[in-house]
Amino acid sequence: MSTKMNPETLVDLMRQRAETFGERPVYSLLSDGKLVEQLGFTALQAHATGVAARLSEHTAVGDRVLLLCPPGLDYIRAFFGCLLASRIAVPAYPPRNNRHMLRLLAIIQDSQATCVLTTRALRDKLHSSLQATGGQVRAEIVAVDEVDVSSGRTWDGPVPRASEVAFLQYTSGSTGSPKGVMVTHRNLMMNSAMSADAFELTTDSVYVSWLPLFHDMGLMGMLQGVYSGMHTFLMSPLDFVTRPSRWLEAISKHRATISGGPNFAYELCTTKITDEELRGLDLSCWRIAFNGSEPVQAEVLHRFSQRFQACGFRRQAHYPCYGLAEATLFVSGSAGPREPVIKALSRARLVEHEVREVMGPQDEVKHLVSCGRAFHDESIKIVDAETRTELPEGRLGEVWISGSHVARGYWRNESATEETFHAVLPGDSRHFLRTGDLGFLDKGELYITGRLKDLIIVRGQNHYPQDIEVTAQQSHPALVAGGGAAFALSPSEGEPEGTERVVLVQEVRRTARNQPLEGVIAAIKEAVTEALGVELHQVVLVQEQSIPKTSSGKIQRRQTRQLFLESGLKRIAVDGGASESETAAGGAGPLPAATRALLQAPPAQARALLENTVKSLASQVLKRPFILLDARQPLRNYGLNEATTQVLRTRLREELGVELAAAIPESASIGTLAELLLSQLVGLHAE
Repeated sequence: MSTKMNPETLVDLMRQRAETFGERPVYSLLSDGKLVEQLGFTALQAHATGVAARLSEHTAVGDRVLLLCPPGLDYIRAFFGCLLASRIAVPAYPPRNNRHMLRLLAIIQDSQATCVLTTRALRDKLHSSLQATGGQVRAEIVAVDEVDVSSGRTWDGPVPRASEVAFLQYTSGSTGSPKGVMVTHRNLMMNSAMSADAFELTTDSVYVSWLPLFHDMGLMGMLQGVYSGMHTFLMSPLDFVTRPSRWLEAISKHRATISGGPNFAYELCTTKITDEELRGLDLSCWRIAFNGSEPVQAEVLHRFSQRFQACGFRRQAHYPCYGLAEATLFVSGSAGPREPVIKALSRARLVEHEVREVMGPQDEVKHLVSCGRAFHDESIKIVDAETRTELPEGRLGEVWISGSHVARGYWRNESATEETFHAVLPGDSRHFLRTGDLGFLDKGELYITGRLKDLIIVRGQNHYPQDIEVTAQQSHPALVAGGGAAFALSPSEGEPEGTERVVLVQEVRRTARNQPLEGVIAAIKEAVTEALGVELHQVVLVQEQSIPKTSSGKIQRRQTRQLFLESGLKRIAVDGGASESETAAGGAGPLPAATRALLQAPPAQARALLENTVKSLASQVLKRPFILLDARQPLRNYGLNEATTQVLRTRLREELGVELAAAIPESASIGTLAELLLSQLVGLHAE
C-alpha cells in the first residue's frame, strides 16, 4: 500500500518513514547502559503488521486492547500494531503488587478491553491473575514476541481515520475510578507537531528516555521517534531510579540532544550522583532538558546547573514546560532552548490570588518558573473558576485551553466530559478544557502556581501545599525531597476547633531512621511557622516510598489524606511520639492498623492478604516483577541470598510491625513465609 504525501496519522507517517529510511534504527533498548536490542523503521512496520494481523483474529475494529508489556521494544510493537489495526490501545503496566492489580482491574472493566497484548514471559502469570478475578475479566491474551513478522507481509485491513480514537490514556487519579482520556489520531499528530516545533526536533536529533511508556510523557516522547524520524534510546525506569547516573551516562555516550523528566528526576541526579560518577560525563550535546509533569522548582534548576556545569551542561538547556493527558500531553514551552524565565513574587499576595513582583527577603518570596507559551492553533486562557469569565494578564485563575490537540473527552463518562472538556466563555463559541490548575499569564508566558482543589484555606488565608512541603523538606537533611504531602482536615474529621487544620505527612530517609526523630519534627514545625505563618496541627513521619504517587511521580495528596484518616500509613513517628514500628516490634505496643485489620479477617482471607504482602515485598527486595513470582517456588530461585534475606526480614518488620521469630528457611517460599508470619501474629494477638 502506497503512503500518503501528506500523512494524516502516525500509521501513514510510519509507512512513509519505512520507505525513506529503511532499516535505519529508530528505537534502541538499553539495559544497565548496554545496547541490547534495536528496531529499524522497516522492521517496525513489519512488526506492527504482524501484531495487527493477530489482533484481527481475536478482535474487531474499535475494540480496546490492553498493553501489558514490560519496558522495552515489545511495548512499541504492540502500540503501533493497535494503531495500524484501528484497535484502541490502552497503555498499562504489569501489576507489581495488589494495589496495582486493583487499579488494573478497574481499567480493564472501564475500557471493556477484549484483548491483552503482553510477552511470552508474562502470559501465563497474567492468565492466572485474570482467572483469579472469578470471571470479572474475560480477554484474549496474545504474546507480542510470538507474532509472525514475515518480511513482505502487508496489511489489507481498514486504514485508521484521523477522527477515530487511537488510544485511551488512563489518568493517575487518587480515586478508585480511573478515567480514560480519548486521544484521537488527529490529536496525536497535532500534539506531536507542537512539541516537535517547540523542541526544534529534526531527523538528526537523538533522544534518550527512561520514562514509562504507559504514561503520557513517556509515550508521546517515544512517538517522536516516528514523527520526527529521530533515533530514540530507551531504558527502564528502574534502571534510572536505582542508579540515576545511568541516565546521564546514556545521554553522554549516545550524544543525545533531547531528554528530560519530572522535576524530581533532576533533584535525584543532583543528590545521588557521586563525584566519581561525574568523571567522564560530557553533557555538552544536551540541547533540550525538558522538565514537566509536576511543579518546576527554580532552586532545583539552579542546583542541577551548578552540579553538572563541569560536565558541559548549559543552563540554557533547561526547558520548563507544561502539559496534561487531557491535552494529549504538550501544552506550553519556549521556542527552543533559552535561559529559564523566573519571577520573584510576593508569597503573601500570591495566596490571595494577586501577582506582585518583589525583591524582599527570601522567606517572603516565591520563585515561579515560566512554562512558556502556546503553540499552533492553541489558546490559553486564565479564568475565574466561580464566575467562568476570562481574567486579564497578571491575574491568577484556573488555566483553560483549547486547540486541535485537546482530547475528545473521557471514555464512557459523559458527565465528566461535559464538566471538563466543554467549558465555554461568554462571547466565545469554542469549547475549552478545564485543567484544574491555577496559574497566570505574563507577556503570553504561562506560570503554574498549583492545583485548584489542593489549595489549603486556614482562617481565611490561602496556602499552597507545595510551599509547606518544600519548606519542611529543606528544614532537615533526614527528610526526602519530593516526599511530602500537606493537606487540611475539616472540623468534622477531628477535634472540633472551628477551622481547618493542616497535616503534613513526610517521608524520612532510610539512613536516618535510627536517629531521634523528635528534633526532626520540631525543625519542620519551626520552619513552616517562620516561613509561612502556618501552624501544623500534626506531623506524621513515614517510611521512604510510602506516600502514594502517580506514575509520573506526582504526590497524590487526596489519597494520602484518605490513608491518614483510615490509619493506613506506615508511620515512624507522629508529633515526636514513639514510632509504631518500635513499640510493635518489641511486642509492648499496638500493631500497625493494617496488621490489626488482617487479624480480624477470616483465616483464609488473612492468609491471602499476608501472602500478597510478602509477595509485594519480595518483588521489591529481589527486583523481580510482582506478577512473575510464584508463591509456591523457593525464593532462592528468584535470587534470595544471605544479604537479601536480611533486607526482606527488615521490610517485613516495617510493614507488619513484628519481627519474624524464626530464621527464614533456605527452601522458604512466599507461601511458607506467609504461614510462618500468620502463626506468629495469631500467637501475639492471643497473648
